[in-house]
Amino acid sequence: MKTPHHKSPSLLVLAAGMGIRYGQLKQIDVVNSSENSLLDYALYDAIKAGFKKVTFVIRKSFGKSFIEKYDQKLKHLIEVNYVFQEIDLLPPPFKPNPLRQKPWGTGHAIWTAKEIINEPFLVINADDYYGGSSYKIMFDYLKHYLSFNTKEFALMAFPVEKTLSENGAVSRGICKINDDNFLLTVEEKTAIQLENNQIISTHNSEKEVIPKNTLVSMNMWGLTPSYFQWAAPCFKLFLKTNFNSLDKEYFLPKTIDQIIKSHDVKIKVLSSGESWFGLTFPEDKILAKRNLEEMTQKGLYPKNLFNL
Repeated sequence: MKTPHHKSPSLLVLAAGMGIRYGQLKQIDVVNSSENSLLDYALYDAIKAGFKKVTFVIRKSFGKSFIEKYDQKLKHLIEVNYVFQEIDLLPPPFKPNPLRQKPWGTGHAIWTAKEIINEPFLVINADDYYGGSSYKIMFDYLKHYLSFNTKEFALMAFPVEKTLSENGAVSRGICKINDDNFLLTVEEKTAIQLENNQIISTHNSEKEVIPKNTLVSMNMWGLTPSYFQWAAPCFKLFLKTNFNSLDKEYFLPKTIDQIIKSHDVKIKVLSSGESWFGLTFPEDKILAKRNLEEMTQKGLYPKNLFNL
């Protein structure tokens, strides 16, 4: 029997990354002359789509400045919550490893929000641009389908040609989908780039052509509160095996794969056709700035995003 959640979907923003390759806190780095970050555009799109609650996963090291910034920006627009992803925040009986400095990964980041989220929710990365229609499609699916289905999640996928970088090769999770648009597997492909107007993946010197409209995962997931219940034993099993590791991470896609296999959960694959871009390397900021300025000139975004 389907059990409704009776609550409007919320947004969970993963914003605790350290930004080592980028060189600074890319979550709040401004990308245009109006002092907006990629996260600001994500919040604008989410609010327009209908989200009325957001939970930020951040770190205590920059928590004060982050909270001051977004409390001011978002007041009167959306309910705001914060949780801290710290290395020593672990489920019992596990104790902090004093030698570890690296965060535990995206799966751990979501786990930290288990006490705050009690409704279907959308997970996004703070430093990724997904496009306004992606939020609208996902909000509607969370509200009208996942609010009444405890055995289904959703993934917003993007055409691989719209996720490439001008600054080098990338790795992408290639979605294998059945005839009903449910996810079968996500296969990781490495060293993907455009060569002679073809998208090529190179592995051990062997080249593979990937069709341009192939859908890939960019970590935009629609989940239900059941996720927390099912993911808890997965996280404990990971810690039991990897607790003494200084760099192993507990990733969200791996957790979802385990949940699919153990609880017979299906993943609906959605697509908006939007272009994705994000901040991994400093050079990526040039493309982000250019894209957002063009969209602003076309009237897709106002200069003052939060004057709603």
